Amino acid sequence: MNNELHNKSLSNENDKVKIYNTWASSYENYVDSIGYCGPKNVVKYFCKLIKKLNYKNINILDFGCGTGLLGLELKINSPDLNITGIDISDNIIKKAEEKNIYKNIFNVNLLKLSDEEIVKKFKKFDYIISCGVFLEGHVPFSIIPKLKLIVKNNIIFTVRNSYIKENKDDYFTYVSSNKSYLEYDISYLDNVPCKLISI
Repeated sequence: MNNELHNKSLSNENDKVKIYNTWASSYENYVDSIGYCGPKNVVKYFCKLIKKLNYKNINILDFGCGTGLLGLELKINSPDLNITGIDISDNIIKKAEEKNIYKNIFNVNLLKLSDEEIVKKFKKFDYIISCGVFLEGHVPFSIIPKLKLIVKNNIIFTVRNSYIKENKDDYFTYVSSNKSYLEYDISYLDNVPCKLISI
């Protein structure tokens, strides 16, 4: 069942809210079984980035927070961070809330909000961090300008190499054309080449 849900999640034709609401209870055991190490490695990079800063003053948005795997790694490494999560699945959000690591969690789809609504709803975060969101069947690169509206510094996120290849034009327009663009290879999921991007 988990493998079937995983495959369905990679298709644009399927309702992601329905899939993740169904998947929530078994999601973490499944991704652990297939070697999902993205959150741990994203946080390693991020902690190097902010090592000279005062952690107590840093507000983070975990974009597409899921069950809280990235947020948990952030808290383990930097307990004083203030983390807000957003996702589109109520059941997934409930799992994240159980970890007691988020200051706030919102069920919101930024693609369905206007720029004005986004700015009104969220204060600016120091950093936006995301893992496992920019991939097939999930979030388009065209959401980047919306994220820029609510971030002071870097947006840091994983993106599968296959997704970059399938969306070369949008990747250039919204990601790699940024003056601050940095790209790293990252261990993310067994047998799935992936990049860590900072813009």
